[in-house]
Amino acid sequence: MSEAMRSFDRRAKNVQSTHRKLAGGYTEKINKNGIVELKPRKTISLGPLRYIVLFALAFIGLKGLILSQIGFEAYDGHLAFFELGSTGERMGAWLMQIDPATAWIANLLQSLPI
Repeated sequence: MSEAMRSFDRRAKNVQSTHRKLAGGYTEKINKNGIVELKPRKTISLGPLRYIVLFALAFIGLKGLILSQIGFEAYDGHLAFFELGSTGERMGAWLMQIDPATAWIANLLQSLPI
């Protein structure tokens, strides 16, 4: 491949890269020469953190739903039973313990007229 083609390919890749960056949003700025420059908007990528947070919220919501359906006393009884079991059951009991968010969701669900 000739040097001219390599140079063209490099410039084409730069244009495509800039286009992809600007497709996610951009800000306009006028430089000192009066030319409008487009700069890609800086975003923070959450990546897998978004899915972890969604899973945690769904898990807390499920705990709140279970707690609202069977009641606080029965729920505590089930947890006490599992705390006496094997290591896996104790870990499950620890995960399923009543936290403030779970209690709030359970109270909220119990107060809904269904």
